[in-house]
Amino acid sequence: MSIAGRLEGAIGLRFTQKRLFRAEEIELAQALANQAMLAMHLSRLSAESREAAVIAERNRMARDIHDTLAQGFTGVIVQLEAAADATSKGLMKEADQHLGRVSPECTLPLPRSRNHCRPFCPHRKYGRHGANSRLRTDRHTYVGRGQEK
Repeated sequence: MSIAGRLEGAIGLRFTQKRLFRAEEIELAQALANQAMLAMHLSRLSAESREAAVIAERNRMARDIHDTLAQGFTGVIVQLEAAADATSKGLMKEADQHLGRVSPECTLPLPRSRNHCRPFCPHRKYGRHGANSRLRTDRHTYVGRGQEK
């Protein structure tokens, strides 16, 4: 059996007694072998296609998460630079305002990044909102044991 001129496999037929095959029998055996080879090849192509789609989606998610976090970090840097500039000019009230904006800038990117992953939450295992509840419960359990700071 071959695909695109490349040998991909072989099928052997065994009989208890030696015999001669008619041309129709040989053609039938070759046709069955070709069908089996075609089915195996299509199965392999389908698996490769699914794997490529998964990789493409992971790459898209990674880009989205990276962009979200980079945008958040840029906001933090801008506020810190503005606070440093205001401090150097003796404008303490403005510096405090810029520093007050840093905390929200730090906390916004993480939930946004999580939103990129929400379509892949294990809804079947924990229910529609159960996965998030389970994560919160687990987190509080660990906090209660002193394992998370």
